[in-house]
Amino acid sequence: MPQLLKAGESAWAAALRNAWARRIIPLPGTGTPSELDSAVADEVAAMRELVVEAALAELTTAVNARSFFDAVGLDPADQQEFIERWLAWTGTLADFWQSIRDNLTDGTTKAPKFQFALQAAATVGYHPATLAALVAENVTSIAETAAWDFAGWDAMLVSNTVDPPDDVPGADATEKRQNYARVLERAVEDAYPTLTLRHRIAADESALTAPPSTTHLVDFLTDNADFDLLETNIDRWVADNPTAFAGTSDPEEARENLETVQRVYRLTPAWVATRRPRPCSSTGFARPATSPPIRATSSSRNSRSTSAAITTIPRRSPAGSGIAAPGLAAALRRWPRIWASRGPGPSSSRSWISANGTSRPPATG
Repeated sequence: MPQLLKAGESAWAAALRNAWARRIIPLPGTGTPSELDSAVADEVAAMRELVVEAALAELTTAVNARSFFDAVGLDPADQQEFIERWLAWTGTLADFWQSIRDNLTDGTTKAPKFQFALQAAATVGYHPATLAALVAENVTSIAETAAWDFAGWDAMLVSNTVDPPDDVPGADATEKRQNYARVLERAVEDAYPTLTLRHRIAADESALTAPPSTTHLVDFLTDNADFDLLETNIDRWVADNPTAFAGTSDPEEARENLETVQRVYRLTPAWVATRRPRPCSSTGFARPATSPPIRATSSSRNSRSTSAAITTIPRRSPAGSGIAAPGLAAALRRWPRIWASRGPGPSSSRSWISANGTSRPPATG
């Protein structure tokens, strides 16, 4: 049944019509086109009800949507209305979220909670204990966790007594937890590369360990929060924002440093690669000795943390995006396996880890 529920409306309708065409099941009524269309609509509506039931069932050994919506304090009645509206929605995502704000009681407060539950669940590998820990830490947006490095994530897991997903690799409990913390750090960095970089540079400056080519960048990135380190053309940005570097003490050096960091950051797999340059580099950054893996683009990084943990949404996806937070569009366009999960978990944490970084821990923490 879970696989059937995850197949989606188009698959349900196609299977029904195929069964009629092959005479596997009797035609409804006299088999007129209008009778067939009516029967398909009735069956799709019935399947939607089953999807809602599966998503909101109270489970003890498995996870579903309710596991995460409950964690952020959403009322079951609001959860049901949210899921029913999503299954029936055919417009844009922006309009969908506006409908939640407009139609749910206190919708302007609840819409961000739904968004946080969806994005956070995808980020943490659909592990309810980790989401509950984020709520306990008063985190209301995954963007806030861009300030956490590996040590920050590991400390959060320890302080909230969070055991990682069962199939996270590791020789013992400590190694498994640390591997999980590393993957969480990478997942957030992929979703918020520029914000993560700003926090990392600020931390290194406080510790007096920042590379020379990052001077002034904290000021710039603070004043230009919409600047996308991976996608934005600096010349075009400055043309559109003539005072972009006005908040720095040396605009010329700040721009030169930004160009250097952007060039390297687009090639290197993580911030750790930019902050540990080879000594031979005169700029503070080393040119890669071999062709490194290309970082995720804006389109791929929005779904990277969800790609292995979600599957096709059981309805026709709406056009457009309209969701500012990375990962939310992907999380809604594809229906998470957890909506109809009956197993011990929504997906393999090992495959989720592979999507967010190798299961082998990096050389440095």
